[in-house]
Amino acid sequence: MVIRYAAGCLVLLVLLGAGCAHLDEGRVPLPEVQVSQVTPVAISFHELTLRVELDVTNPYRTGLPIQSVGAEFLIEGNRVFSSLSDDDFVIPASSSSSQSFTVVLPFAALSESVVAYREREMLDAQIEMRIQVALPELPGLPGSYTFELSDQIQIPTLDPRIRIAGFRVQPPSADQIARAVESAALETGIDQAVGFFSGMLRGQTPQIEFDPREIDVPFVVSFTLELENRTPVVLDFPQLAFRLDVEGVPLVEGISETVEVRGSSTLVEVVNTFSSRNLGEQVIGAFERGSGEFLVTGSAVVDLPEPLKQSLQLEFSEAGSFRLR
Repeated sequence: MVIRYAAGCLVLLVLLGAGCAHLDEGRVPLPEVQVSQVTPVAISFHELTLRVELDVTNPYRTGLPIQSVGAEFLIEGNRVFSSLSDDDFVIPASSSSSQSFTVVLPFAALSESVVAYREREMLDAQIEMRIQVALPELPGLPGSYTFELSDQIQIPTLDPRIRIAGFRVQPPSADQIARAVESAALETGIDQAVGFFSGMLRGQTPQIEFDPREIDVPFVVSFTLELENRTPVVLDFPQLAFRLDVEGVPLVEGISETVEVRGSSTLVEVVNTFSSRNLGEQVIGAFERGSGEFLVTGSAVVDLPEPLKQSLQLEFSEAGSFRLR
């Protein structure tokens, strides 16, 4: 079950103290729901995913459907956002077990609600939950019961942006082009093919009948991927898996281990190759103009700051523009 932020959704809760609620109906057996732990499980440039684990006890011989789960977050005493889910799951019959659900917290909601957000590394948060459980049809029992629980957690701050600097493309050598043209038995002359590739990167592509995708020659692309976080949290990691699309066309992908932290920025140096078979009209157009649009997706394992002391997989997918000349 995933709970996502719902703007303007307010839920009024009554806290029951230790995070454990009981249905008290005298002689009737009592189900129990208790918060075991709340932990971060995934992070992206835009949101943090938390897993809420519950310890539940069902004394009845039938499963108890959980009809809805609501969650509200208070950051340093201020109620900042709410989320609701009506996805169903069932507490197994006659057993004690663990159940879990996830809550997705958008960093934008935090930055809009917390004073001096960019100066903070961690935020103190309280999660308040309403869990509605259907009860069996027994004398003395209502049709359902809502458990009201709470727990504390600290949340890291993120306010990142990404850009590409030093974008360079090195064309294949004349010898590589010559061998590829001869191997493909093209009518295009070797000198014309060499002139096409070198002219394309200068913005002066010759007007000849030549499709670069008919041969397979390597281009070398290099750039610096700059990940800047405008809060005190440092995005430090040993390597980054990435894919770069140019004008909507996948160009290069791989893993870079050349990573350096400078102040609030993490710089990832990328050197990779792509084939002339990737040179469709969109990519050629960007190279001719000397600028274009990119989409970079990637992932890395980052260490969250103390007191969490936890490693999480950071995922991102960000668009922007680059200049070649």
